[in-house]
Amino acid sequence: MKQILMALFVVLTTTLFAQVNYNANTIVQPYEGIFRQGINLDYYPPYTDIELANLSAGNPDLGLTGIGAATSRPALFESFMEAWGYESRLNTFLHMENLGMSDITCIVGFPSEAHRDHTVYCADGVTQSKLFA
Repeated sequence: MKQILMALFVVLTTTLFAQVNYNANTIVQPYEGIFRQGINLDYYPPYTDIELANLSAGNPDLGLTGIGAATSRPALFESFMEAWGYESRLNTFLHMENLGMSDITCIVGFPSEAHRDHTVYCADGVTQSKLFA
């Protein structure tokens, strides 16, 4: 009985705390959505993200027909998110959804200085990496 309990303990502890054997480099979940005509938004002062969404998708409340964009690919740069807060873009995404935009895909990257790899990989000896550490 003691041996059975010990074997059960070993099996349970190794399966409950085992690491997964895959990562983003070894498995890619297939996209089940449909392709939508979209727009890559950037920073275009004096226009706000809300105004750019109105121009892209159209906003009947404002009499705007838009350019026919059904989705958007906005940037979510860590350097911006840490400065302005991780919920700072929520109203923009809700507005896009209210305009009928869906399947929004965010461009993620550009780490804050605290999380950036400061290694110099280029032969010029000056240019630092712009990737996450």
